[in-house]
Amino acid sequence: MADKVTRFTDNEVVTTAVFNQRVDETNAALAAVDEAIDGLAGTGGEIPAIKEKDVQQDARLGTLETDIAKAEQDIAANDARDDGQDTQIAELGTTLGQHRTAITALQKDAHTHTNKSVLDGITAEKVEVWDNPTTAEFYTVSLPASGWTGNGPYTQAVSVAGILADDRPIFGPIYSGTNDEKIEQSIMAGFVSECDTAAGSVTFTALLAKPEVDLTMQLEVIR
Repeated sequence: MADKVTRFTDNEVVTTAVFNQRVDETNAALAAVDEAIDGLAGTGGEIPAIKEKDVQQDARLGTLETDIAKAEQDIAANDARDDGQDTQIAELGTTLGQHRTAITALQKDAHTHTNKSVLDGITAEKVEVWDNPTTAEFYTVSLPASGWTGNGPYTQAVSVAGILADDRPIFGPIYSGTNDEKIEQSIMAGFVSECDTAAGSVTFTALLAKPEVDLTMQLEVIR
C-alpha cells in the first residue's frame, strides 16, 4: 500500500505550511484506518473471508460430530450383536456336546445285536462276533542266528512286552538288506515253524534246521 503521508527530506526547511500539510496527510491516513475499522465493526470485527471459513469449519465440525455419534451408536449395536452371538455360540456348543453324547450312545447300540431273533437270520455266532468285535495288535521281534538252542528242534525265547499267554500270533519275516540277503532270510524264516506264548514272552521253534542268519519277525495277534 502506498504511503499516505509524505516523508520529510534531509535538511528540509519545515515551514508552517509544510508542517500543516503533513498533519493533514496524517489525519487523512488515520481517517482511512478509522473507516476500515468501522467497516470491520459491521461484520463483527472480522474479515468477511475469514468469517466465511469459520462458518464452513463450524458446519464441517457439526457433520463430524454427527458422524461420530452415529459411529458410537453402531459400535454399541455391534457390541450388543456380538454378545448375542456369543450366547448363541455357547448354546450351540452345549447342543453339539449333547448330540455327540447321543451319537456315541447310538454307535454303541448299533454294535449290540443281542436282541436280534433267529427270524432275522442272525446266528448266535454272528451275534457274539458283533457284540465283541476283535482288534489286531502287532509286535516286532528280533531272532539272532546265535540265539537258537538245542539240537533239533531248535528253540529261541524272546521277551515281547504286552503279549499274553493265551495269544495265538500269526508271524512272518520282515525283510531287509540286498535282494540276495532277502532271499536267504526267506529261506531261513521257513525253518521257523511255530511259536508258543507266555505272559510277556514268545518261544519260537525251528523244526527242520537252525536258521543261520539274523531274522526279524512280525507277530499279529487278534483279540
